[in-house]
Amino acid sequence: MMAIVKESLEKGVTKDWGAFVGETSGYSILEGTEVEIGSYLQKFVPFVSFKLFPIASVSQVEKLI
Repeated sequence: MMAIVKESLEKGVTKDWGAFVGETSGYSILEGTEVEIGSYLQKFVPFVSFKLFPIASVSQVEKLI
């Protein structure tokens, strides 16, 4: 799994990645459509399960408001 993570960071697919110390969970930051990200995450299904939290930029929030 770590080889996949490192490759993804080197290629710029994953923007940031980290594990919570003392836990078996962590986080990953990616950019893309739901389909692109969902397809990419399939590589990790044998290792982990996911909770996805889409975020909005300042300009996107302004448009929403």
